[in-house]
Amino acid sequence: MTPLAACALTPALVLAAAWLVPGRGPRAWAGALAPLGLIGWGLASGPALSPGERLLVGSLWLLWTLKGTVLLRLPREEVRSASLAGLALYATLWPGMDPAPLLRPGEPDRAAAAWFPRGWAFMLAGLAAVAATALAAPNLPDPALGWLGIAALLTAVHLGYSDVLGALLRLGGFRVHRLFESPLEAVSLDDFWSRRWNRPFVEMNHLLFLGPMRRALGSRGALAGAFVVSGLVHEFALSWPSGGGHGGPLLYFCLQAAGVFLERRWMRGCPALLRRMWTWAWLLAPLPLLFHVPIRTVLVAPLFHPLHLVIDPGRIVPLALTAAGLGHFLVLAASFQVPTRLGWVEELPRLRPLNRKLMWTYGAFIVLVIVAFGMLTLALREEMLRGDRAAVFLCLFIGMWWTARIVVDTCVFEHADWPEGPAFVVGHTLLTTLFVFLAAVYLGLAAWHLG
Repeated sequence: MTPLAACALTPALVLAAAWLVPGRGPRAWAGALAPLGLIGWGLASGPALSPGERLLVGSLWLLWTLKGTVLLRLPREEVRSASLAGLALYATLWPGMDPAPLLRPGEPDRAAAAWFPRGWAFMLAGLAAVAATALAAPNLPDPALGWLGIAALLTAVHLGYSDVLGALLRLGGFRVHRLFESPLEAVSLDDFWSRRWNRPFVEMNHLLFLGPMRRALGSRGALAGAFVVSGLVHEFALSWPSGGGHGGPLLYFCLQAAGVFLERRWMRGCPALLRRMWTWAWLLAPLPLLFHVPIRTVLVAPLFHPLHLVIDPGRIVPLALTAAGLGHFLVLAASFQVPTRLGWVEELPRLRPLNRKLMWTYGAFIVLVIVAFGMLTLALREEMLRGDRAAVFLCLFIGMWWTARIVVDTCVFEHADWPEGPAFVVGHTLLTTLFVFLAAVYLGLAAWHLG
């Protein structure tokens, strides 16, 4: 069995062990031996594994195995009485380490819908940065390509995907916590590492390590130990797969521990600006220790060279134009819901007959224009791609139309104007994304030909 196949089976094995293993003692032994066995097997098999396979073992596979350790610390009866959907989400898609919010769903948290637009924007920005980095990959040295790739991936996954998934889970009744709590607003290293950045590591330390370390080392020693554990996990997840830079991630987290102790002693009472400058200098200055050259050249840069071949404008542009043509009919699917969703049936009768007829007439004309945009795009696709003069100016007009729609949405409609409810927040976000996509495709194609 390949490492990829074995890794894919791990969530099922984790749930089976948590469901079947009886007794507190056997569960504790199984929970302790699973990650230790994986680490031992990985280190012993390292020379036979590719860097990508070692990355799989050291990151995703280790995460799922540690989740199994957490679940095996719960009584078997508690696991068996938990939500099956919640357990499946915990073992697969959700990166957090604390299973408690997923064991028993409650009432949906409607306020969490506000996470969705923010996370969606970061995720799309990160994916756009991934695509741009891949396009530029042949012209960049691998160390620089690695930095850009790391920034793009962190934006898409850590700041984007985590909020999108967290919002959807809370709307589904699972009271998960935000995994990245506005890290740019951190006012101290303590604030950054304890609650704003990478909550899965915070939960891992609280659930598995801080208790024993407090008993053995005291509070200060346990805090230092938590940073050492994070450093060792990053060594296994980053340095070992890349085959070099050993000690850099561990030193980085030891420096962060020292920074937390120093700021507790020296920085209390300092102005907020000075504390922020201290925080970001301490986080960023030693960052090359964490993301050292082997990580950037062996693990990250090789992801973008093949992606460059996939993101070929000669293939992507025709697909994007076809998607844009079909996208107009998705807009119509949303438009047909407007009278019901926005209460036109109840509210329009309050207008004078002429105004009521004008509203329906304007709506019908807009629908016909959108239908025409979609049908003309699909019918004249080859002419638009070829750059025929009339087709290019049609692209320019359609792009300006959707740009104007985005400007109206931004400057005229206010958030308070929209009906309340998670469905409207999520729907508005997705619809606006579609408008941006349509404007970008048509204006980009027109600019390419006119340029």
